[in-house]
Amino acid sequence: MNIIDSFLDFIDSIFPKAQPKDSDTIRALMASDMVQMKELANLRSSDLRTLRKYYNAIYCPLDLAIMVNGVGSGVARPYIGRGRTPISVTDLAVKNIKYIYNKGFRIMVVLGNEPSIRKNYSYLMGGLNFVSNIHPENLYTPAMLENEKKCWNDLYSKAGKYLFGVSLYLEPSMSSSMAFCKSLASHIRGTGFKGRLLTTGIGAGKWASGDAALGVHTASSIANISAWLSCNQQLKSADGMQGINSQSASTIIPQMMSTPGPDGWIMYIDEYRGSAAGPGKLQDWMYKYVGNA
Repeated sequence: MNIIDSFLDFIDSIFPKAQPKDSDTIRALMASDMVQMKELANLRSSDLRTLRKYYNAIYCPLDLAIMVNGVGSGVARPYIGRGRTPISVTDLAVKNIKYIYNKGFRIMVVLGNEPSIRKNYSYLMGGLNFVSNIHPENLYTPAMLENEKKCWNDLYSKAGKYLFGVSLYLEPSMSSSMAFCKSLASHIRGTGFKGRLLTTGIGAGKWASGDAALGVHTASSIANISAWLSCNQQLKSADGMQGINSQSASTIIPQMMSTPGPDGWIMYIDEYRGSAAGPGKLQDWMYKYVGNA
């Protein structure tokens, strides 16, 4: 990090940037790796200042696959660390949540991560204590639910005042996940959390219209621009949409911006999500077509 970035970070730590108004539409970027970055300030200080002109929220999982004693090379991002244990969040995750918040972003976190389980990465996931051979059908049990409740309690006690929203699980696909997530949502509301709750279920795990009683909105992943244009979700999410790149952005993103959900949208840029090769590089096409926040 250069001297200017260091100085601006120091100022933000004393005088955090103002948060968006509650009435503002959600303009979120899924920055998959930010909460688990070991050196978030060094890697993303300048990016966050640029992105805040266009986005007002950062949407991040807490449990990406990580390298464990050298295991996971070529699969896990080597520059990220553990975001959670089965029943708690790490100091790294809390520090990064506060850092992003101080930059003026709403923070929306994702507690669990089924897509990585479907890829057989449970042995690299801190939330599952690096246990091998855990599959989606093993996730939505009473014991796992108690773990998620404890993890939420720890997160809420350490960083609750910084959280704008929580996704109950990332792309749960099993029918058993619906009762699991509703029970978790009820628990979260019972702790006093007033922010947004999201369900991103797919397949047998998708809630068609959320849950009004619990204040849970559906924000399932939308695969392509045609599906986006016809989707009627409260919060539209491009998580996983692969067609957004430097060649297509000027065409696709304006179409997305002209048809947001009532609550807003979550943008996903595959080239910025990072990989085993390193963190993604911010490019102007990743933000300029969304318009100013």
